[in-house]
Amino acid sequence: MARVPRIGSLRRQVIILNPVRTKDAGGGSSVTYVGLATVWASIRTPSGNEQFDDGQQQQNLRQEVWIRARTDVESNMRLRVDGSNRIMRIHAVRQKQDGRNKWPVLDCVEVASDETT
Repeated sequence: MARVPRIGSLRRQVIILNPVRTKDAGGGSSVTYVGLATVWASIRTPSGNEQFDDGQQQQNLRQEVWIRARTDVESNMRLRVDGSNRIMRIHAVRQKQDGRNKWPVLDCVEVASDETT
């Protein structure tokens, strides 16, 4: 079981991105992501793998992102790391208990930055 991080290890600033579906005039829709909150986080890389898809090497790094207690984070959201183009898709939200404190642990996979618009 992973240890709960100390407050001082929350050194990465992440923006929690919320999906917003917009309908267009042609009857279709598109999804854009807008900032919900900016929080401090600890990012860990517990595992990863490489595979070939259509002759190209693909890396799949699973990331664990630990943040302070929040109840509004869901698995359909994304994270922008340190204000950069580094985007992570949240696959699952787990809760770790440390005494009276709950820590959301976000299981994420990094995605291409153009998938967020």
